[in-house]
Amino acid sequence: MNILHGFWRPEATSQFVQGGKFFIWIESDDVAVGKRKSNFHHQHLSNETCLAFLKQTLEISLRDKNSTGFQTLLLPTAEGLPLAAPEFNLEQPDTAITLADWQVFCCHLPQPLKAINHLHFLCCYQVADTRIGSDLLFWYYFSQSLKDILYKDHYLPAILATQNGKNT
Repeated sequence: MNILHGFWRPEATSQFVQGGKFFIWIESDDVAVGKRKSNFHHQHLSNETCLAFLKQTLEISLRDKNSTGFQTLLLPTAEGLPLAAPEFNLEQPDTAITLADWQVFCCHLPQPLKAINHLHFLCCYQVADTRIGSDLLFWYYFSQSLKDILYKDHYLPAILATQNGKNT
C-alpha cells in the first residue's frame, strides 16, 4: 500500500505575500532493507520508483528533472526511526515520540489546486492500494474552501480594484 503525502514549502522572503512550492511524496509499506542512509526515511519511494509510480499510476507527468529532489521534513520519530503514517493502522510504540529531520524524495506540483483534486479523485475511485494521507487530505479540503471563496467573488473584487489603481 502507498500513502500520498503533501506539504507546502514557502520561500524565505521578507515580503508580505510569500510564494512557495507544493510538494508530494509517497510512503510505502515496503521498508527499505539493507544499508540505510542516516537521515533518509526508510519507507519513502525514491527516485525512479517514485517517478514511475507518478507517471504510470497517478498519471502525473513532470516537465523537468528540476521538479524532483530530496526535501527535509520534521517527522515524528521513535527509537531512531520515523513513525509510519497512521493510515497504515500500525501500533504506536510505547517509547517517547520526538520530532526529527528526515529526507524524503519529493515532486513539485506546478499547479497544486488542479493536481490535488486529480489525486483525490484517483485515490478515491480508480487507483487500488493507494490512499491519501491525512496531511494531503487537509490540503484537499483547504483547496476546496478556496474554490468556494473565489466562486462567490469574495476575493476577486479586491484584486480587480487593486489592478485598476483604486484603493478599497
